[in-house]
Amino acid sequence: MKKAMWNLGFLSFLALSMPLSAWDTSPTWHECCPEVIWALASYGGTWVTEIQIQDTTGGSQVSVFYDYNGGGTRNVINLWTSPGAWTSVKFANILQTLKLIDPTFDYYGTSGCLHFYTQDTDHKIRVSVRIVNGNYGKTYTAVSFINANCVNTGRNMTVMDLSRSAKYRTTLCVYNTNGGPHQFTFELYNGNGGLIGNAIQITLQGYKFYAFDPFALCNAPAGDYDNVVGVFWTIYCANPNLGLMVLGATTNNYTNDPTTVFATQDY
Repeated sequence: MKKAMWNLGFLSFLALSMPLSAWDTSPTWHECCPEVIWALASYGGTWVTEIQIQDTTGGSQVSVFYDYNGGGTRNVINLWTSPGAWTSVKFANILQTLKLIDPTFDYYGTSGCLHFYTQDTDHKIRVSVRIVNGNYGKTYTAVSFINANCVNTGRNMTVMDLSRSAKYRTTLCVYNTNGGPHQFTFELYNGNGGLIGNAIQITLQGYKFYAFDPFALCNAPAGDYDNVVGVFWTIYCANPNLGLMVLGATTNNYTNDPTTVFATQDY
């Protein structure tokens, strides 16, 4: 309960202190990585998450909290203290590093959303993420923790270039940034604007991380699909701030090399 109350107050402050519109990729005091992982891969090897943090102002004291796929939260204070502006640090396996700092929790075998934040809004950072397994991997830049990057009432979002074929498969990840449940609809559309399979309604509990195959979820008929988009829109969310963050990957079935895809606002 104490952790949930801490998150609720912390997120409410974030929502009030951040811009409410426009896609913002500039350095901020709170950066969100919607997908991190340290776990065995289904085809062999282990997925790990590399993290690079750069301090753009100097004197930043970087802490983290981790909302993992089991629905819980871990808080780690003082991960890194910057020696000065424009300095950076890199972690080869961030979840393993957190396990060394926080040994009472087993980070191995988990995935979820990782938040990096500084001591106040005057200290800004940026974060780069690389998820790798041997020679395979994908890279993305952490996103600013603001309304414009989240699905909520009046903020539908679309993720593009989804595929299912002998060559490609697609996985999407959704993270509920709020403490309460978020009810939403997910739909797939082909290049002619036609609905593929069924529109699916999902209720995602607070701080929950959910990964899925969009074609299987929507009961798409058998066959190959390309030039497909996925649309998320909110049915109900009690909190109008923040909402759902969406990240995914289209993976080459022959090389198992994934390409990152992000959701963007419809209007």
